[in-house]
Amino acid sequence: MIVLWELDLTSLGGAVYRFTSCTSESGAIRVAVTFDGETYYPREFEATGFGHTGKGQQPRPKIRIADTDNTIHDLCMAYQDMLGAVVKRIRTFTRYLDDGVQADPGARFPIDVYVIAKKPTQTKIFYEFELNPYMDKEGKRVPGRLVLKDICQFVYRRWSVSSFDYHLEKPCPYHGGLYFKKDGSSTSDAGEDDCPHTLDGCKARYGTYGPMPFGGFPGMNRLKR
Repeated sequence: MIVLWELDLTSLGGAVYRFTSCTSESGAIRVAVTFDGETYYPREFEATGFGHTGKGQQPRPKIRIADTDNTIHDLCMAYQDMLGAVVKRIRTFTRYLDDGVQADPGARFPIDVYVIAKKPTQTKIFYEFELNPYMDKEGKRVPGRLVLKDICQFVYRRWSVSSFDYHLEKPCPYHGGLYFKKDGSSTSDAGEDDCPHTLDGCKARYGTYGPMPFGGFPGMNRLKR
C-alpha cells in the first residue's frame, strides 16, 4: 500500500501541494510517484489517529511534516498557519500507480478529507497539525446554503466596460445573449442587463418550459410554527 497526500490551499489563495513518504523498491531512495496524472513528491511525513466511528465525536488525527527545506514554514507564514486548508489522504497500491503493472486511477480506497484545525507544535525539523473531519466545521450549515423559496442565491453576471464578468463567487450559469432590465423589460443594451433574482427573471432568460438553474427552492412550502 502507498499513501498519497494533498494539501489544498486554494481556499486561502494558494495552490495544491502533493507529496508522499514512499520509498523505492530498495527502500533506500525516496522517489516521486504519479497517480491519476498528478505527481506526488517525496517528503518525510508521519500521521497518527486516523479512523472512523459511528458514535460520538470523530477522531482528530495529527500529521507531522518534515520541513528541512523551509517550504512548510513559508506556507505557514503566508497563509496564517494554513488553518482551514484541506488535507486529503489517498490510499492505493503501488501496482495501480500510473507506471504500475496494473495502472488504474480508480483503484483506491475512499479518499479521507480533513481540514487543518490547529498547529500545536513546530520545531526546526517538523511542523505538527491537528485535523478535523471536513464536515465537522464550526458553524457549518446543513444544508450548505439557506433554503429560500422565492429568491435565487446565484450571483448574476456583471457588465465591465466591454464584456461580462463571470468570475464571481457562486455565479449564475446564464451566458445567453438576451438582455433584461431588473423590472423584467427587455433591452438591447448589455450594460443594462440585470436580474431580479426571481423565478420570473429566470424564465425570461431560459424560457418557460426549458430547464432553469434557478438558485431558489420554489417547491418549498413556508414553515409555520
